[in-house]
Amino acid sequence: MTMSDKNSIIDVSSFKGESAYVYGLKARAQRHHCPGYGTFDVMLPELERKKKLYCRESGAITNTAIYVKAMALAVAKNPGANTVLFKKMFWGYRAVKFKNVDVNLPITREVDGRMVTFIGTIRMADKKSLVDIQAELTHLQHCPESDSDAITRIRKFSKMPLWLSLLVHWWMTKSAKFYIKQVGSCGMTLMQGKGERFFPIGPTSAIVGFGVPAKAPAVDNNGEVVAIRTLKCVVMVDNYVVSGLVGAKLVQDLIDLMEEAAVFND
Repeated sequence: MTMSDKNSIIDVSSFKGESAYVYGLKARAQRHHCPGYGTFDVMLPELERKKKLYCRESGAITNTAIYVKAMALAVAKNPGANTVLFKKMFWGYRAVKFKNVDVNLPITREVDGRMVTFIGTIRMADKKSLVDIQAELTHLQHCPESDSDAITRIRKFSKMPLWLSLLVHWWMTKSAKFYIKQVGSCGMTLMQGKGERFFPIGPTSAIVGFGVPAKAPAVDNNGEVVAIRTLKCVVMVDNYVVSGLVGAKLVQDLIDLMEEAAVFND
């Protein structure tokens, strides 16, 4: 090996701005919560059939809108999953249960000439129709930058040093009102490309990672193996506040809502 073959450092950047905020978010998720994971599959034939009918009769929607609504309805059926752990002001912990189901999801779009991913929140998603949820998603993705609270928040973070970002996240572990003003009470994320499953992590009590729909072998009612459109998913719950029984029921309710296409019962 010659001197020219050795690797070299080409760039060093400090954590500040969005990087500092994301670092604080992940650090808070790892330090303050206890992520427990499970995987499950959803059979899609009935859901996709109802989606086509819904789009013709009520308005065009994407799968993302369906996932938001299904997540919100499943959490509404299991209020224990709408509970987040907080520290008391001086000593100890408290589990805070929220009245409304607000769903977080990542939004990627161009901001100030560069691609940025930030957290969008659909408030009271369980009580909204699919077309209303889709309208909010479209607004988050395409509205003028000045009309987006999430983008305004990102711009505030643009020059934030790491210590200040960590202070913001520290306050999120203390103040339930500050926390819910910034984000929602549960979350979801989407696998892009050809991947089957994504194991999410976040500082809330219930997050579902939705995969990419694809055909997979399954056994039909006649006992024959057939190819069925399937969605592979991952659920993460905070085991500090969400028991295994609640987590299991959350998953079963989510599967039923989607496989029986109950999300279309607006």
